[in-house]
Amino acid sequence: MNGLLVLKFLYRDKTLSFSSFFFFEFIHPSIHLTLSFIHHKGKHSSSLDLFNQSVSHRDVYAGSLLILDMSLSELVHSLYDYELALLLSLTANEHCIITSSRDSLPKVSQDISGSAILFGLQNSTATIQCSAKTTVKEFIQCCLQPATDGKRNLFSIIICSNLDRAPKDVQTIVLELIRTRQLKTKHATFDAPPEFLVVAMIERIEGKCALIPHLVQFFMMSHNHREDDDDIEDEDDDSQSQSRPSISSTSSASSISPIDRQLHRQTLFSPTMIKDVTRTSEKVYINADVRRYMSDLTVYLRMHRAIAGGSVSAAAFSQFLKLIKCLSTIHGQDYATPEMVKLAFTKVYNHRISVCSPKEERSLLWGSDAQLVVKLLEQLTPDLILESVLEEVRAPL
Repeated sequence: MNGLLVLKFLYRDKTLSFSSFFFFEFIHPSIHLTLSFIHHKGKHSSSLDLFNQSVSHRDVYAGSLLILDMSLSELVHSLYDYELALLLSLTANEHCIITSSRDSLPKVSQDISGSAILFGLQNSTATIQCSAKTTVKEFIQCCLQPATDGKRNLFSIIICSNLDRAPKDVQTIVLELIRTRQLKTKHATFDAPPEFLVVAMIERIEGKCALIPHLVQFFMMSHNHREDDDDIEDEDDDSQSQSRPSISSTSSASSISPIDRQLHRQTLFSPTMIKDVTRTSEKVYINADVRRYMSDLTVYLRMHRAIAGGSVSAAAFSQFLKLIKCLSTIHGQDYATPEMVKLAFTKVYNHRISVCSPKEERSLLWGSDAQLVVKLLEQLTPDLILESVLEEVRAPL
């Protein structure tokens, strides 16, 4: 990865009140850089001697890596799939659903909580284990940080594990929290921080999402984290990531180098940087052909014979548009392509659509065999429906 350095430290004294000299060795042989770094009384100064390379530097902490001249797309390429889902949600200022198998849910929830350090929110993340016995009072208490100066604030990232198993009144509280960015009790009202994200961790079940319908519409995207992503090495990861955009650009842990793994121990995307990415995404250009393609996909999905009525809402299309712009930005593009549309389409609508009942299937009105319709609907899933729509609707050249 361009501009990545390994630091070797040689201290004259253990305390920072004396001068300390840092020696650097480049990983990438095509870049020549001499850097001397002097620490003195908590302040630092640096002198750079650059050859054929312009470098922007960040603060250095003992034992960490120094990241120089790394583009946003390079940083994104070092992320796991669920970390990329978090980045997209924070950039779009929306919320997300992450699904996995029942056995891997606790581990994935723990990993997501640990990934908060990438966004500088490691001290403002809460993981709530929901069940059928979870009460509204218990849920609200878990959403609030410990009191400081007599005040309690909401966590910036709230991970709701098994939210689909929580009672409807708890899910309603989550809906109100997402919609108003406030949590109201009998005695106080708590406002959400500027960087606010609710992550619903639910078990992957083919078919209708178990969350209440109104709550589903307020999650911008859903992503399925597969267990084999942590075990199978993708040898063609680099070439595939360049040829086909993917939210799982580096979803395989074994495909990430030891150096890249060190990036997961420090803040890569500060709140200021995320805001800059958000502003940049708003300027992404979408031409008429791509917009028509978006509309064709949405209309074709809404009119699909196996889709239950009301699954494809107008609000979903606005989130569809927002996700396309965010995906384009983090892939280093200032314009939207059909590939970005296809990727966003599956992420935005997968958790929203549900297969209709045999009685609601429209072809029965003009003489379809009821038994054949039942067998057809039993085989269909949201993934298969989305794939069929993408195959039927022609993408612009």
